[in-house]
Amino acid sequence: MKKAFLSLAFSSLALASACTTDHGTFPVLSNKIVDIEEFELGTAQQIKHVGGKHEAFIVYKLTIGDVNLDLGEALNECFSDNDADVLVNAQITETWFWIPYICGYYGVDVEGDAVKTRRD
Repeated sequence: MKKAFLSLAFSSLALASACTTDHGTFPVLSNKIVDIEEFELGTAQQIKHVGGKHEAFIVYKLTIGDVNLDLGEALNECFSDNDADVLVNAQITETWFWIPYICGYYGVDVEGDAVKTRRD
């Protein structure tokens, strides 16, 4: 019984897969309508090192959350937490792992410096 369990454990680890993809660094990133002609991004007050995340979990074959790449949700989380509408020097990272028929994870992370361009 112990050998069968160890064999199953090692085969599960051998079948497990994972990946982290760095999609790059973007000078300016937003999903809002922004008029930057009247606004100077270089002199604006920036909130340093903010981030947002969109993630989903998979248990057996059931998805808990949306596994589609949704950068907009990650940006919305970042903007709502900091009352901003533009992300400067934005870094996008996608991470996932999958152990077949057991569990998995999928996430999109956005990090950068937040800037508020609109006037209240």
